[in-house]
Amino acid sequence: MDTISLDADGNHVRIAGDRVDGVSEADQAAMQEYRRIMQRGAGVIASLHDQVPMRLG
Repeated sequence: MDTISLDADGNHVRIAGDRVDGVSEADQAAMQEYRRIMQRGAGVIASLHDQVPMRLG
């Protein structure tokens, strides 16, 4: 599902996956890099999900 940020001047921003419309090319590239980093972090968390936490102390 797309996310839309409305602007009073009509300069709306639409985010659909790693695609962003209504922003500069630099911001589009930054969004793709951000999603790549977040996906990698989500993969790490997912791999730890079924593990028993280590014993402290």
